[in-house]
Parts: sequence; structure tokens; C-alpha cells
Amino acid sequence: MSASDIEFDLEAAAQDQKLDPAKTCLVGKTFKADGTYDLIGRFQGHGKAEDLLKTATGQVAFTAKDGRIYYDAILIEVRGQKAEDRGQNLEVGIRNAES
Repeated sequence: MSASDIEFDLEAAAQDQKLDPAKTCLVGKTFKADGTYDLIGRFQGHGKAEDLLKTATGQVAFTAKDGRIYYDAILIEVRGQKAEDRGQNLEVGIRNAES
């Protein structure tokens, strides 16, 4: 690794957080949802700053519970093509209080 390279290893976690204020940040789109969520993730990468988004790797586990997500298209996109196109592993679990 050269002096101009960056290296990182990050962990993120949230437990029993309200979904409504965080939903756009978590998914990248506006949609109607309520309930709480748990999230745990780890991201690693190294290289030149301009390449980090392309070369970083990681895993995220996300569980929404005790509420509803009102637009299924968001779930289809998150679980499907978006994660595959970026070559990332993305695990998404949804538990509804009515299930």
C-alpha cells in the first residue's frame, strides 16, 4: 500500500430505531413506512480515494419490525438488482407485527 492509499474497516449498528426518520437514508428513496429497525454492518476497503466506492466490500443485515412498509417496489429494488449490480451482499429481513 502506498502513502496515497486509504484503508478503512468500519462497523455500524442500530437497534430499535424508528424507521420513519431514517428510511430515506437507508434506502435512498422516499416511501411511506413506520415501525422500528435493527441494522448491523461492516465495510472494508483500501486503495486510492477515487476508487474506494468501486472497491469497498461489506455486509449489512437489516430488519424492520412492528410496522409496515407501504410500497413493495422499494423492497424488490433493494433485494434485487441494486445490490447485484454493485456486486455487494445485502441481506434484508422484514418482520411485520401482523405476520
